[in-house]
Amino acid sequence: RRYARQDQVRWNLAPFAGIGLLHNATNGHNPLAISYGVQGQYRISRRVSALLELSNTTTFQDFDGYGHPNRLGDHMLSLTAGFTFHLGKIGWKRAVDATPYVRQNEWLMDYANFLSKENKRYADLNDRNRRTFIELKKILEIEGLLDKYGSLITEDSIGEHQGYPTNNYSGLNSLMARLRNRHWNGISPLDSTNTRYGNNGRSPEELAINGSEDMKLMQVGECIGSPVYFFFNLNTVHLTDASQMLNLDELARVANKYGLSLRVTGAADSSTGTSVLNNSLSTSRADYIVVELGRRGMPVERIIKVSRGGIADHVPVEANRHTKVELFFTEGE
Repeated sequence: RRYARQDQVRWNLAPFAGIGLLHNATNGHNPLAISYGVQGQYRISRRVSALLELSNTTTFQDFDGYGHPNRLGDHMLSLTAGFTFHLGKIGWKRAVDATPYVRQNEWLMDYANFLSKENKRYADLNDRNRRTFIELKKILEIEGLLDKYGSLITEDSIGEHQGYPTNNYSGLNSLMARLRNRHWNGISPLDSTNTRYGNNGRSPEELAINGSEDMKLMQVGECIGSPVYFFFNLNTVHLTDASQMLNLDELARVANKYGLSLRVTGAADSSTGTSVLNNSLSTSRADYIVVELGRRGMPVERIIKVSRGGIADHVPVEANRHTKVELFFTEGE
């Protein structure tokens, strides 16, 4: 109890006892001796204490050469007074049992790992939902229903898609407008040389919606709109998300409806794998898309397949693991 609350203790009383040998240099006797006493201490400050000790030593009578050798009888009484000075570290520190803290730390680590897994699961779910919303918006835009149902798909529900090349269907929508107006004269609706909008003063919106009697088709061999990208997992021919199949459905439907040709270009990430492996992987990815288009009724003779091997065109590097599909007019159509 003294050590537990040393700063609060002023008085200290300690009895003691000991046993040993005494040596008499005169007669050479070395008898057994017993010492005992009591020590009192008063703490003046943290480092200084007053000390008073009363002690006695008892040994055999023949210690001084007189008396019986096997009988106790000689005594030496002493009284000591003085001060003690404490150097270095003062006091005692109670040891703390670390077991509860170790268990708590283990529990916190397990709980943190659980939360990390849950966070990843929800992040993957949110990513799948976001991709689904993006594909749905593209379908509505292709079908011309975006104005009617677009309010159901908000920017918050779709989120911002970063890092990957985006599939922009504005060119495809423009193509559908041209197909409905086959007699276009080739002058851009934005050309304002003679009138406010060009083409008899009509705005581009009027041309896209109402058409023009003097419209004509684009040149054969010119890519229609923006390419459509299909992204793959590392070193595989598996799409990162199955919802990308919706793009294949729409590409095959539009190409068959208007007699268009497709160019399918496979690519791999040059930062991983060897040149030989990337060439093989890019070819396999292109073959995968070609086969899927064929299953959707796209004639193989209207598909051009290209393999680029390993590329480093996009950031992040995951975006280089793709197959690109482009739409073209078929010669003679």
